[in-house]
Amino acid sequence: MLLQVRKNKEAAERSPAAARPSPGSMVGRVHSTANPALLRRSRTISSSHAEAAIQTLLWQLHETKKRQRGCIPHNNVKDGGAVNMDNSTTTNPIQRDPLRRIHSPVEDIPAFSSADEVLDLTDQIEGLAFSPVARGGFADVYAGIWVIGRRRLKVAIKVLRPAWDKPQVQKKIEKRLKRELGIWRRLQHKHILPLYGIADGLGHVTSMVCPWKENGTLSAYIELHYKSMRCYDLLGLLCQVASGLSYLHGLPSPVVHGDLTGSNVLIDEDGIACLCDFGLSIMMVECEGTSSGSTGGALRWTAPELVKLRSEGKTPKAGKECDIYSFGSVTLQVLSGRIPYHYLQNIQILWYLINGTKPVRPVEADSRITDTYWEFIQRCWTQPEARPNINEVLTQLQDFRDKASESFS
Repeated sequence: MLLQVRKNKEAAERSPAAARPSPGSMVGRVHSTANPALLRRSRTISSSHAEAAIQTLLWQLHETKKRQRGCIPHNNVKDGGAVNMDNSTTTNPIQRDPLRRIHSPVEDIPAFSSADEVLDLTDQIEGLAFSPVARGGFADVYAGIWVIGRRRLKVAIKVLRPAWDKPQVQKKIEKRLKRELGIWRRLQHKHILPLYGIADGLGHVTSMVCPWKENGTLSAYIELHYKSMRCYDLLGLLCQVASGLSYLHGLPSPVVHGDLTGSNVLIDEDGIACLCDFGLSIMMVECEGTSSGSTGGALRWTAPELVKLRSEGKTPKAGKECDIYSFGSVTLQVLSGRIPYHYLQNIQILWYLINGTKPVRPVEADSRITDTYWEFIQRCWTQPEARPNINEVLTQLQDFRDKASESFS
């Protein structure tokens, strides 16, 4: 019997249970009540906290670098609003939500990536139309679908149309285009068409993906709605175009549009105007040695000094004053309902510009061009050094619009 008791005691001492603390101790209570699932969850939470801390540090580092690089600020002109005549500009970078993802609202899509990053959407574009929906002086525009998770967003894809057959020219254009798209990506203004991203494989060089504007170009919009629009509404459109142009001209490194026409202003579903294709024409001139505005319909809006230089065998370089001339031509179109030189064929316009012959004042009964408006247009068409700057243009147009509102108030 004693031998059996001794054996039982030795077996109990060797048992793992003997090594466990008594139920009365604190350690024993913790272990005896612990749930293995809760322990695993605790370890997971600790890991998640560590990952979150790392992500926070990385984001803070990213924000610090971005502040050091700086962002392009808005200029002194509010969206379609008044001009700050002291020409001051804000230097505060645009604040971005670091947690913004691809499911953001449509209006936030341009802010998905950092200010210096252009999204590559090549694998997310579907339903590309077989034929272009529009053709410009140097590019074709296709309709397509941008697939964003479960969402499908209609977009416009601008494909540069090659007019070159030399590899060195194509390489030069690709390099310059990358720089221009980097600038475009950073621009943010209500009346500037945003750049969603790029797509490869659709042309000889990178293609541009932009929002689809349901009402098309300003030219098409005016042709369709001119007779039903009040003068106040027409002047409002011109204020929006001038506001976008003022933003470009007022940047720390000013952007010259270089090809401002009724086809390079788009109208969205709410009737809001925004500028597109700024700088691309200048890029093609400098890289290719030809101008999209030197032939075809764009000549109707082109500053004559650019045409004269080309006729002399020189490469023209557009400046802000050239945009002002083109804006005067856009004003003529919007307030008369007819494109500049509407009484001439395209082939005839070149000679008119070389000879310095401006479009004649419309005499049609439905024209809204008063003596005051015609004088304003003539100021935009005067010699380059005498043309008003864009802030003066916007201020004058806002005054015209305010006076037009009194007629039906």
